[in-house]
Amino acid sequence: MLWIKKRHRGLFQKSYLPNQHIRHNEGRGKRLKSKLSCTLVLLLLVSMFVACSNFQSAKVGTSSQTASRQPASSISWMPGKRLPVTNGRVVFPPLPPQEPVANYYTHWYAGSIYPSLLPAQNASTINMSITIPPSEPRPEQFYYVILSAFDSNGSYDQIGFCAYYGVWGLSYSWTVGSPYPASNVVYYYDPAAMILSLGATYTFSITTQAGVTDFVAYQGSRMVWSLAVSTGGDYLVVSNYCAAGKRAAPPYDYTDYEEVYYTSTPNGAPDFNFNFCNNTWLSTHGTLHNAIWTPWYSPDQPQIPNNVQVVVNSNSALVENPGTWWPTFHHDLWHNGYSTSTAPVATKLYGHTRLVTTRSPVHLWVVASSMWVRVTTMFML
Repeated sequence: MLWIKKRHRGLFQKSYLPNQHIRHNEGRGKRLKSKLSCTLVLLLLVSMFVACSNFQSAKVGTSSQTASRQPASSISWMPGKRLPVTNGRVVFPPLPPQEPVANYYTHWYAGSIYPSLLPAQNASTINMSITIPPSEPRPEQFYYVILSAFDSNGSYDQIGFCAYYGVWGLSYSWTVGSPYPASNVVYYYDPAAMILSLGATYTFSITTQAGVTDFVAYQGSRMVWSLAVSTGGDYLVVSNYCAAGKRAAPPYDYTDYEEVYYTSTPNGAPDFNFNFCNNTWLSTHGTLHNAIWTPWYSPDQPQIPNNVQVVVNSNSALVENPGTWWPTFHHDLWHNGYSTSTAPVATKLYGHTRLVTTRSPVHLWVVASSMWVRVTTMFML
């Protein structure tokens, strides 16, 4: 027996419960505790599974999405629609040359292209290495420096970097839909998927196999960024132009180029030269080839400055931009302090200057690392 106190009509009275009732209630309590423990363990296992899944899908510097579900940071756009705007600034897509775009400040291309006299080839991978300029682009500028090719399903695949309103951003793009007509194409792209390091050399790579295209960026031998999307292509097409479908003026195919939208001055050009180095492509049979290039400029764009030059050397292509000559102290408003104009190979003096006693800065031009550099000093009384 177990004596307990119970309150009845304001008074405490003694009562008792049989032992079997106590044992019965204790058994119910044990079973309830067991069920609660199992439930808690199950909830803990489910939460751990979800956390592991989220960790796998959110690895730093990587992403894996399908074309019907673009990465969260990517932008989509269709020809004929208004161009996307972010923070009050137009975010242009990297387009195949000869695709029309309305309402741009300027729009032209300069770079290298696979020669039209060579037969089309099938490649699983294309690669290109390039060095990021040593200082940021101007905040009003927007242009791409990019490697491009169509795949067997008609997706226009691109990777490189962008002068994205004051930063160098890693850029990629792919498309969904047949390129004929162009109005049916949807572009998925990001001009600044990752901020790139000043003066660093990156290798950009595109691989297409079994319906999936991998975009990869390396710094040295270390992979720093990657993205896999389902474009539907089985290989990349190494050709002068996209041959899918029929069109009077098909877009160009395997190319390295700069695609310029916004510059600092009307009919201007980027402030830097861009050297697309070590262009190679791996055939679907596993043979590595050096790219064969020919200089190329957008023929139907009158906006391209006359003094932009493309120099092809083996499997590399150098795009030389006139930029802006030294208009103010330390080159520009951001005091970058250098010019992209190349200097003579030989160190030879052309003229001289007379040093005077002055309180104003004296500017001396010297040759350093194949670049004209202005050294500013002050002579005081």
